[in-house]
Amino acid sequence: MNHQRFSLPVKTLFLLFVLPILSCSTPESLFFGTVLPDINHPSDSLRIVALGDAGTGGLPGGGNQQLVADDLALRADPAGSSPVDFVLYLGDNFYEEGVSSVFDPLWNTAFADVYDFSRLPLFYAVAGNHDYLGNVLAQVVYSSLHTSWSMPALAYAVTYELSDGTIVHFIGIDTNILVNVGDDGQAHWRWL
Repeated sequence: MNHQRFSLPVKTLFLLFVLPILSCSTPESLFFGTVLPDINHPSDSLRIVALGDAGTGGLPGGGNQQLVADDLALRADPAGSSPVDFVLYLGDNFYEEGVSSVFDPLWNTAFADVYDFSRLPLFYAVAGNHDYLGNVLAQVVYSSLHTSWSMPALAYAVTYELSDGTIVHFIGIDTNILVNVGDDGQAHWRWL
């Protein structure tokens, strides 16, 4: 009997592991909205930054993204005592055509190598139209690979309860789905 040994690259094994997880997710939770567990915040205030159309790190002249990131980091924690709680990343996270997978080099050039995560610790991301030109679900899956990236679904909600009892709701919507007049768009409107 002739035995042949074969091996799969680690990337392939990871994708084989992730794809069954995605196939077990209900479309409603993955695409049309999920609700994250409430977060008890230890302060009576939130410091947030909203940033959109940021993902130029992979383009010629993408150094402008680094300039913005550096400026945000300086303003986020000027005295070293009050960092930003999170960044609302409003879409078009990766120009021109989104990311192709969780292994796309743009994850480094337009995200991981750009931001100071000690000062900008968490990015709640939603997709923009340029992100849809690539593999938009790779941005959802990437949440399990990088602790500073949070995109648990294409649309989702998270609630912060501040120390003084104030409740703050954040709803990340996907306008790309909302403008769809078919079943996807209708399901998203119902979730909202």
